[in-house]
Amino acid sequence: MTATDLTPPAGPTWTAQGVAALERCLAGNCTESGGEVPAGVFPRPGRNHESTTERGRDTHRRQTHQEAFMCYNPVPCAPNGGRTPCACSCRPPCRCSSTLLLCDATTTTIRVAPTIVDDTVAKLGLVEAFVDLPGSYANLWSGGALTYPADPNPSAGDGIQVYRTAVGRITATPPPNCEGASVKLTVSARVTLHGPGAGQALDGSLRLYRGTTLLAHDNAMPNAPVGHVETLTASDTVTAADLASGNLYVELYLETFHVTRKSWTADQFTITAELNGCAVQFLRTFIIDCDTGAILTHSDTTLDGAPYTPTGQVGRCSATGDSSS
Repeated sequence: MTATDLTPPAGPTWTAQGVAALERCLAGNCTESGGEVPAGVFPRPGRNHESTTERGRDTHRRQTHQEAFMCYNPVPCAPNGGRTPCACSCRPPCRCSSTLLLCDATTTTIRVAPTIVDDTVAKLGLVEAFVDLPGSYANLWSGGALTYPADPNPSAGDGIQVYRTAVGRITATPPPNCEGASVKLTVSARVTLHGPGAGQALDGSLRLYRGTTLLAHDNAMPNAPVGHVETLTASDTVTAADLASGNLYVELYLETFHVTRKSWTADQFTITAELNGCAVQFLRTFIIDCDTGAILTHSDTTLDGAPYTPTGQVGRCSATGDSSS
C-alpha cells in the first residue's frame, strides 16, 4: 500500500507524517516508540482487505482509505506483539440531552366538581313574578330535599302568580392547561307537586345562565296534576373561563300560587362539568449531538417517568419548564 493509495478523494488533509504513521499502524508495526495515528486520522471499522505474511500464518485486516475519517483525539497504538494492526480509536461521540415540559391537546374528557353558593333573582334580572325562596338552598345543591311552601295568594308575586325561585352561583377551578377547553355544563333536579292545587300553565323550570343571558332550560310539564314527579335537566357548552369567572348561575323556580296555592319538593340535584380540549403535561427528552446541535432522537414520558404516547397536538404548555443535562 502506497501513500497515494491512502489519500482519500475528499475529506481531511493527510500530512506525510500522518500517512507514514497510518502505514505503520496498518502494517502492524506497532513496536517503535511514539507510533500513533495523529489527530485527524482514524481508520474506522468498515470495508477490509486481507493479506498474509510471507510465512502464511498471520492474517492482517487492512482498511481502505475510503473508510478514514476525522478523529478528535489521537490514541497511541498498542504493540500487540507486532503481529496485528494497532488499536487506534477516536473518543466516543459527544451526546447530551434536553428535557422539556410539553402539553398534549388530548381529546380526553376531564371532569371537575363545581361549587354552588346561594344567590338572588336580582342577579338574573327576572320580572316581579319571580321571587326568592326564603332560607338557604344549600341542602338542594348538595343533593338533598328543599321544600317550596305554597303561597296563600299572589301578593308576593305580580298579583297573578308567584314563582318561588332558588338561584345558585356556579364556580369551579379548571385544571392546569385547560384554559382553552370547552365545558359541557349540566344540571338536573327532581321536582314533586304536592298541591293542594294542580299546576296552571307554566309550572316551573330549571335554567342555566351566563350573567343575565339564558343558556339552557327544561320546563316542567304544564298543568301538572297533584302528585306529579318529574326530573328536569338543562345543559349547555361554556368555556373554562366562564366556569372560573363566577358568572354562571343555576335557577330552579316553581309555581306556588296561580289560581290556587300549591307546594313542591325539589331534590336529587346534580351538576357536572366536563372539560374537553385540556392539555395533558408530559416530558419529552431529546438526545442531541453536542458538536453539531442536531437532534438525534427523542422519547416521551409522563411526569412520573412512565412511557407516554401523545394523542393530540403537541406544544408548549401555558406554564412551562425545562431542564438540560
